[in-house]
Amino acid sequence: MIEDLSLNILYSGGGFDSGSPSDPKIDGSFLASKGIVFASYGYRLSLWGYPHALEIAEAGETQNFGLLDTRAVVEWVRDNIEAFGGDPNKITLGGESVGAEMTNQYMSAFSKDPIIRAAVMQSADTNQPMWGLNNQITAIANNFSCPTGQGELDCLRKVSAVDLQTVLLATGNQFQPVTDNITIFKDYVKQTRQKTVASIPLLIGTNKDEGTLIVQGEPTATDERAYITSNNLNLPWASPTDLLKIYPVPSAEFPAALNATAGMWRDAHMLCLASNLGRERTNVLKQPVWRYRFDLLANNLNSQGTSIGVFHGEDIRFVMGTTSLIVQSAPFIPVTPFEQAVSDLMVTAWTNFVKGRFKLFKNFFHICSTTSLLQLF
Repeated sequence: MIEDLSLNILYSGGGFDSGSPSDPKIDGSFLASKGIVFASYGYRLSLWGYPHALEIAEAGETQNFGLLDTRAVVEWVRDNIEAFGGDPNKITLGGESVGAEMTNQYMSAFSKDPIIRAAVMQSADTNQPMWGLNNQITAIANNFSCPTGQGELDCLRKVSAVDLQTVLLATGNQFQPVTDNITIFKDYVKQTRQKTVASIPLLIGTNKDEGTLIVQGEPTATDERAYITSNNLNLPWASPTDLLKIYPVPSAEFPAALNATAGMWRDAHMLCLASNLGRERTNVLKQPVWRYRFDLLANNLNSQGTSIGVFHGEDIRFVMGTTSLIVQSAPFIPVTPFEQAVSDLMVTAWTNFVKGRFKLFKNFFHICSTTSLLQLF
């Protein structure tokens, strides 16, 4: 029987409002060729996945429908994967960016019966909702003369999905997971300490320069003090004085303000989460955790070349084995032999993890750390 992988990966920028399993970058053929069964899936996004509606919250119900969709998919895989040659007892759930965040949410929401035996979190973000209940959905409702408060949902349900999508795209309103303490919770590190998360092996890591693409379009990104209080950093309890000391400009690590703000976002949203989850799952849950940092810097992976660093989402094509697509994006330079070798190693490592071959997985990281392909913390 073949080991089974249920892997959800969304490309950088998905943000719970875009992305699709049909994206060529996440073609699972290369992983499947290593002897696993690969399954990718879609779930409800944006307004349909996370409406942030006060009426639902007041009813004491969850509105994290995208997460419920993920649970339904895992249950379907468990019940049907044998027909495809897979093993229902060997399911690994994972993803990149919001796919990794979804994986983290899943391990918390369904801790008592996770079904999955392992998880992969590549570049996971923290749960930091930017908007309160009804903030975003009321802005949409106003475009259709719907009432605010009671009756708002009934009114919106009568509007066609196409019309709702048109307004969403035009306004840019954002709908993200709702911290409701039913399916999604605020502090996953605290939950890990309390042992209220799924106790399973974890592969978790980040890219060296996760924040560069994120802060580029932020108006305050070149002003450290203004950025610290912005919605983009979304860290309202932060001390500007302390952060300015930690991220001094100019300095060797942060020659310009843009480098510092990118570093702040990376650390607050991703690096600290990976570090804290890895530590607590090891010390408290006594589960094996493998943590990595992806450091491959090359001039053919982004239209901005090496200036953008090892950016958020760069690792996807290497893990998935879809490096042939590199030539299709600016600057339109094909994958190099070295890059292909990195991808081949990562495909092997990730599938070894899925198969539970942890000894081989450890050997892979030893090889990579000594050749500077990856750094293992």
